Amino acid sequence: NVRLTDNSMTLTSKDLSYDMSSRVATYVNGGKVTDGEAVLTSRTGYYYAFTNDAFFRNDVVLKHPKYQLEADTLQYNTGTETAFFHGPTRITNENSTVLCRKGYYQTNTGIAVFHDQVTLNNPPQKLLADSIYYNRETGIGKAFRHIVFTDTAQQVIQFSNVAEYDEKNNSIFSTDGSVAGYVMEDDTLFIGGDTIRTA
Repeated sequence: NVRLTDNSMTLTSKDLSYDMSSRVATYVNGGKVTDGEAVLTSRTGYYYAFTNDAFFRNDVVLKHPKYQLEADTLQYNTGTETAFFHGPTRITNENSTVLCRKGYYQTNTGIAVFHDQVTLNNPPQKLLADSIYYNRETGIGKAFRHIVFTDTAQQVIQFSNVAEYDEKNNSIFSTDGSVAGYVMEDDTLFIGGDTIRTA
């Protein structure tokens, strides 16, 4: 029942080490951080009161009414409400799932940037890319390099290096080496162009 409160953030743990001079809190036997609607749990954590930065490792889970984030290592700034993730990360909400290996997520605005083996899964659609910028509120995602977009309902596959994905209208606008494939019975029609829009 150890509790550390700093502004809007509350950290609770079974055991907590706190350095009074550096204002650094450490726990190694599990802890929970509550900041507004966001609740984060992990087995190991460090909180730096001077910078409002918290670092978490091992079984990291960040729960929010609109999403859930699971990561190997997470840095969270309580002042900016921004989560930086390092290593394999999964973010899920009511309609979609994002997988990546690094990036950041602003919990108050819903804006995220994902890097390294990014997958945005919004059935029946799936988007793969090197990097994705995503706005949770608008449902708009911008993808860059090695993009593969598939829609199993429309039987469409699309390749490009730059694309904008509209989650709410189920469409993708792509440029830079765009190729779209349409499955028709036992064959596939491929179309290449400077710019291709699929809806």
